Amino acid sequence: YNLHPESKALVPIVVILVTCIKVLLIPSYRSTDFDVHRNWLSVTRHLPSDQWYFYDANETTVHTLDYPPLFAFFELFWSSPHNFLTQFLLSHYYYNLDHECLSLRPDHDNEPSAQCVVFQRVTVILSDLIFLMGSHLASKAMEVVARRDDNDDHHVSCYNTTMILLLLNPGLLWLDHVHFQYNGMLLGLLLGSMACLVQAFFQQGTLLLHANILGGAILFGLLVGMKHLYLTLAPLYFVYLLRHYCFVPRSHDNNSKTSSSVYFSMPRLLLLGTVTLVVLVVPFVPFASKEQLMQILVRLFPFQRGLCHDYWAANVWALYLFANKCLRFVSRRHYIIQSLLPLDVPPSFVALLLFMGLVPALVCAWKSSSTLNSKVSSTVVSNDPNSRKRTVSFESSGTFFVHAVVF
Repeated sequence: YNLHPESKALVPIVVILVTCIKVLLIPSYRSTDFDVHRNWLSVTRHLPSDQWYFYDANETTVHTLDYPPLFAFFELFWSSPHNFLTQFLLSHYYYNLDHECLSLRPDHDNEPSAQCVVFQRVTVILSDLIFLMGSHLASKAMEVVARRDDNDDHHVSCYNTTMILLLLNPGLLWLDHVHFQYNGMLLGLLLGSMACLVQAFFQQGTLLLHANILGGAILFGLLVGMKHLYLTLAPLYFVYLLRHYCFVPRSHDNNSKTSSSVYFSMPRLLLLGTVTLVVLVVPFVPFASKEQLMQILVRLFPFQRGLCHDYWAANVWALYLFANKCLRFVSRRHYIIQSLLPLDVPPSFVALLLFMGLVPALVCAWKSSSTLNSKVSSTVVSNDPNSRKRTVSFESSGTFFVHAVVF
């Protein structure tokens, strides 16, 4: 069967191929993250929600629940007695799955069975359906860009190329289906969110603009609710959406020297803020007591672990501690050097450095998210058939946001 870059059958074939690879990787190496998620399955299955963030098996396990409540409910979905797939496996095939995989066990006695490995690997493969949908939305958004470019005849090829590059991402295959994680599902939410914002960029003043902006905000709220590390993207989202959605262009008459200006829309800000806040707050409702919320914060932000709580921490602070060790070695005779790099760096100082590092990107996001780009607005609002042939200055809003988030 002869496939070419614009063939509609190309993407389904790649999906089937990648799924087969994932199945073949089921018996491969797995990291301690596999044990972490096995423990979370057991915690959500056997304990009431008010004990999820307190349970540590009498200090016999380090695999405590430290993801936001929405991810805990995701684990509950797979472990729940009301889940059809789980109960089907328990009733027909994996009789000992509940004891060897879904039971509360200490770290010294948590070796999973082969059936448990298959079960948990399958949950990752099935959750990749969200990644598939997010990839589809992102590829469709890129197709919209291609349709408005000079090369609009190759928009199908653009869709196929984007989908294949996403689906064949070797990093996801390694992290999710070997190491064991659910990054594909999380990336699917992020891709879907960015796709909505890219689509909204070409729909100024229409109902689809509101739907896509709010859809992008909802998906990002779900993403943060699943994994709080994505909070680092929140300032970028806030600045982009504030300028692009809440500052509304106002058209003037043709005799005016300026073709348009903007005014701040408080109703849009309230709508956007309300929708986002509801998505973020609802998963916390079952944990509404002060004691529960404080315990969740301690689990989500374990500052007591220090800058690098383990040897594999891959960030600048690992280099910082390495430099400190070197200085301490040199300073055996010169004590003053040892004090140049304090080991106890307060979390507030780290947060300040993080925000300072984001400032240049936030400034660029504010400037580039303006709705007053003449090239883009002429392409979007004009009914002239030739307007599609104009070059779209996509770099001024949509792609900047995509590039900033991805890179």
